[in-house]
Amino acid sequence: MWVTLIIALLATQISEAKTAREYFPPPESEGGWRTLSDPDSIRRDAGRDPAKLSKLREWLRQSDHRQFVAVVIRRRHLVMQEERGKSAVTDSGRIASCSRAICATVLAIASEESQKGQTSRKMTFDDRAFEFIAWAQPLSDPRKARITVKQILNHTSGICPEATGAPIDGKWDFILGHTDDARTASVAFDPGTGCG
Repeated sequence: MWVTLIIALLATQISEAKTAREYFPPPESEGGWRTLSDPDSIRRDAGRDPAKLSKLREWLRQSDHRQFVAVVIRRRHLVMQEERGKSAVTDSGRIASCSRAICATVLAIASEESQKGQTSRKMTFDDRAFEFIAWAQPLSDPRKARITVKQILNHTSGICPEATGAPIDGKWDFILGHTDDARTASVAFDPGTGCG
């Protein structure tokens, strides 16, 4: 849950980054994010209270014994990174529903760029998703044609919900319904009418 919240906080910084000075961190092999570690810099440059970050770090350490990575980025600076059993730099393992926040951020950037004419066509969250996913054709269920980008992100598309017993990490042909598995060949409910 915390990782999702932290990623969401990062997403809110996109507009702030664009209005100030655009900053894109270099790859980890070249140093990665700019990091603030001393309390005065964290307060001044990131506008964060170091004591609250310390409390968050302590809460994360004592919460349970699961593996996790938590990162707080504020005003284009890394201000806190806490890990247990995983690495924010080297671990590319499955992050489950946290990936939704990352995808939403990337799609928001893509939508903004498309509105500026930087892509071959414009895209909004209310557009039909499968118009952008050519390899999904032919659609295995005609109702899939009505699914919007937003519905995929908020689990209201009807595609492959866990409640049907379908694994959520299958290959593309399975997820898109191009196998003989009825759980993905048709949507579990009409797009926008349920959640799963």
